[in-house]
Order: sequence, then C-alpha cells, then structure tokens
Amino acid sequence: MLLVMLGLGVIISSTPSYIGTIQFICILSLAVFSIPKSQALSFSILYHNTQFVPIICMGLFCLFIEKLSFSSIKSFEKNIKTNN
Repeated sequence: MLLVMLGLGVIISSTPSYIGTIQFICILSLAVFSIPKSQALSFSILYHNTQFVPIICMGLFCLFIEKLSFSSIKSFEKNIKTNN
C-alpha cells in the first residue's frame, strides 16, 4: 500500500527530485498503520536516500568514465540548438 500511495503521490506533484512530496505521502500512508509521524518521516528520508543517491552517484560515475563535464554537455546542447 505504501508503494502505491508513493507512486500516486509523485504523479500529483512534481517538485525537484520529489523532496517533500515523498515525505508527506509516506507520513500519510504510514499513519493508516498507526506509525508515529517521527518514525514515518525517518523512514521516508531513508527510503528517499536509498532511491535517489545511488542514481546520482551512477550518473556522476558515468560522466567521469566518458570524460564528460556539465559545461561540455551544455555547449553541445547550444550547438544543436544553433544548427536546427
């Protein structure tokens, strides 16, 4: 039930990286099971970090392996826009 509620909650609102949205929905969903807000918040932060941090780390690792930088990606994007 928690994962279903989190999935629906992320559809409703889209803040950058869903910060706050996941915590709010998680607290509401776990309240159904009489879990205190402090424990639900702690769980939601832990859950969010286990879902978000590995993806960011893998992305940065891939940028490093491919010898890319944010500035090179930005200049590539500008070149594409000017050529179209």
